[in-house]
Amino acid sequence: MSKVSRNNPVRDSWNEWSDTWYTKYRTEQAIATIIQSPATAFHPTVFAMLQESFPDFNGIRVLVPSSGDNHAVFAFHLMGQK
Repeated sequence: MSKVSRNNPVRDSWNEWSDTWYTKYRTEQAIATIIQSPATAFHPTVFAMLQESFPDFNGIRVLVPSSGDNHAVFAFHLMGQK
């Protein structure tokens, strides 16, 4: 197995940038809202489509190729997806 380089400009750049990105969505209140009502992580139309396709979310495996602020990932987990 190859050793991970300690000097990785891509990783370092991401780590620096990610701390400034979407900070208003990573507040305690934003996360508490998702925990209280996971559906709030989605646009209402998207959530309606999800419910129509999967009336029972428990145990369904979900791939989230890109979720921006990761709220969808948190919400899927809270609703029982893997």
